Amino acid sequence: MIQLYGIYKSFGARSILEGVDLFIDKNTRLGIVGKNGTGKSTLLSITAGILKPDDGKIVVQEGIKIGYLPQKDVVFESDTTLIETLRKANTLLFKLEKDMEKAENEDPIKYAKLLDEYRIHGGYEYDAKIAKVMKKLGFSEEDREKKISEFSGGWQKRIKLAELLLMEPDVLLLDEPTNNLDAIGISWLVEYLKEFKGSYIIVSHDRYLLDAVTSHTGELKKGKLKIYTAPYSKFIEMKEEEERLAQKKYEETIALIQRYRRYIERNRYDKKTAGRAKAREKMLERIAIPEKPEIEEYPEFRIYSKDHLPTELLRAENIHMSFGENMVLCGVNLIVRMGEKIAILGENGSGKSTLLRILAGKLTPQKGTLHVNPSIEIGYYSQIEEEEIQENITPWELLLRERENITYKELFTLLATFDLSEEKIETPFFKLSGGEKQRTRLMLLFSKQRDLLILDEVTNHLDLYSREALERALLSYRGGIIFVSHDRYFTEKIKTHYYLLKDGKLSYFTGDYDDFVRLLEKSKEQQYAQRITTEKQHSKDDYFHFKELKKKERRLRRKIERKIDELEKLESMIEEYEQREKEMLKKFENPEELTDEDYTEYETIKNTLKDLYRKWEEVTIEMEKLEKELKEIVSE
Repeated sequence: MIQLYGIYKSFGARSILEGVDLFIDKNTRLGIVGKNGTGKSTLLSITAGILKPDDGKIVVQEGIKIGYLPQKDVVFESDTTLIETLRKANTLLFKLEKDMEKAENEDPIKYAKLLDEYRIHGGYEYDAKIAKVMKKLGFSEEDREKKISEFSGGWQKRIKLAELLLMEPDVLLLDEPTNNLDAIGISWLVEYLKEFKGSYIIVSHDRYLLDAVTSHTGELKKGKLKIYTAPYSKFIEMKEEEERLAQKKYEETIALIQRYRRYIERNRYDKKTAGRAKAREKMLERIAIPEKPEIEEYPEFRIYSKDHLPTELLRAENIHMSFGENMVLCGVNLIVRMGEKIAILGENGSGKSTLLRILAGKLTPQKGTLHVNPSIEIGYYSQIEEEEIQENITPWELLLRERENITYKELFTLLATFDLSEEKIETPFFKLSGGEKQRTRLMLLFSKQRDLLILDEVTNHLDLYSREALERALLSYRGGIIFVSHDRYFTEKIKTHYYLLKDGKLSYFTGDYDDFVRLLEKSKEQQYAQRITTEKQHSKDDYFHFKELKKKERRLRRKIERKIDELEKLESMIEEYEQREKEMLKKFENPEELTDEDYTEYETIKNTLKDLYRKWEEVTIEMEKLEKELKEIVSE
């Protein structure tokens, strides 16, 4: 259906694709992997016809419908409502509906034919299909009438995915399709792709998805694409075996050449053996000296803890936390022991990150106690930047602050693990991309001895190779781990115990990840059924009940407006103090001119900023809770 021949693509002086060939037929189920920056997204964009190659040829079978999901920068043709966008996704049905409207009163015979065609192509089931896709991707009924522009970037990518799936293309090109999906959405997407009648190519760091839905794996490396007839996990085994055999053949050939040369040198001047030596010399000329095979060297690093750790590392007792009127954690108890790797499961918004912040000592609970063994050192990683880093300081300088005696071997192992080039480690922190900043934070975290690791979505900015290096390090780590992750493969591999956070309560979870997904689906079904029941009951309710709901709605809207005003004021203050902090940092470039008052002012600014960040987060969470409450009232 689609053929790519000798595709070349460069950006400036940097060559990305160098003669890539790719053939997509009716049965293609291909996952493309490779390190960050190897050109995976570029190849997908070229295949979709969005980006033009510098050289090469692309042949697309006439009439083929291609659906392309970019990793970012999702674009819609118009700013219609969600339901209008999804109804237009299937262009055939949408056109039939328009033609039927026109023919209904003008041409009864044509209308009957169109009606039959509409039925054959599933027109009568289309609304139910839209409802199912919306539900599985996490959209509520209230979202139906919202304009596309009202959704955040992550939700817009979900809309684009829903649009593509409803479009029913012949070829799907998906770039990181699970990035913004929860466990239910990922599980459903897996089942959808298994039943999909067309072909697809997926670029993803989600190894669970790749193993579940692909039959072939293409590795992009140094501008070349090599395809293996296996899903991801089997591809890793095949690649390792291929490298082992190549290395063995290389070593055997080199050994044979050396034996021949030694024999020739020993026997070429002896009349009795000179003939045999000459024969060996001719044989040696026919042996091609092979190139040394390039073996993929995976970064291996260790995460160190104390040699002698206490049995109990941390104990949380009766932890309560609320934001405004909304209780997030209610009587949470948890004990973490040496060697335990605890995965916290729960719906989005259930309070997992809040719990981790409390356990890491970044947030004080309103009630309850947290006991951390005084002999241990905690390492904490969060997607939110808990501590500011000076803009002009480089990752190299940051690393030396953490580890003055770090060896070059350790340094380059950490750089390779977290995909930071030697150039980047000398780049001022403010010039790094968002992903590079997060990987720098990870490098700093794991460069130092830690006895308990608290990790919130630690794999988000790592490629597959870095994830696997981190997994190996965490599996051999002797300390304790508490973590939250949407990466199912990572979670299942690392965890020793599951805990479930639901309705503010934390409980030991005895099932596996499939059980967790089923539990989520059951909970969603119950919520949906309850909402339907409420809607039916609402139609029977008297006028006064309806009036009371409207009063609550108006009250909540006023509260939300006040929170928005409060956030705007906080953001303005944060911007002001951040500017003042930058001005103070410039003063520090000339330390001989600094006064005691300057140091005092700088400390005051830093402390004020911390308070403002904390307050901003609290107000944001309060507003999200109010918005959730408002949605529940509106749905009644």
